[in-house]
Amino acid sequence: MVISNEYLKRNINDYLKNPWNYLVLDVEHLREDTQKLEWVLDIVNVINDSERLKKLCKDLNSDLVIENSILLEVIQSIYSEVPFNEDQLLRYYKLLSTLNKCYDILMPFSEIHCTLSDVIELNLLGINFSEFKRLSEENKSKLPGEYSDYLYRNDVIHSNPKSIIKEVKKIVSKYKVVTE
Repeated sequence: MVISNEYLKRNINDYLKNPWNYLVLDVEHLREDTQKLEWVLDIVNVINDSERLKKLCKDLNSDLVIENSILLEVIQSIYSEVPFNEDQLLRYYKLLSTLNKCYDILMPFSEIHCTLSDVIELNLLGINFSEFKRLSEENKSKLPGEYSDYLYRNDVIHSNPKSIIKEVKKIVSKYKVVTE
């Protein structure tokens, strides 16, 4: 996606907080070809999303097959300015249909929340709400931040749960002393 100045101004805080989620390209030297580049970036986003859907299907042992290699041919077509033949068009529209089916299925889940707030999880780890309220204002900010930073830095889904629990309890224990 190419970001407009207005969009950037509205979302600047997210970019500053999470810069690793974004790729910035200097396209000033591409004065004449920026439209093609914008299209390619849109295609790359679709490739990325379709790869995530492929992984989801695989993880769920689904029979659904998402064959997205045609998207690389779309990029080639853009730069070569050669239109698709009938076979390529058929493959492209088959992919489009599959992606739209996935979208229709997954759309209702976009509002599902799969995580609890850090404060709720801290309660599970030994700092109940009353104790949390007694923390200094600085520690009320630092503890959830340190806890979520740890979880973010470590692959919680694939890590050994016992080692995760051990480490997060160490974090909590540093602040537990302050509440007593």
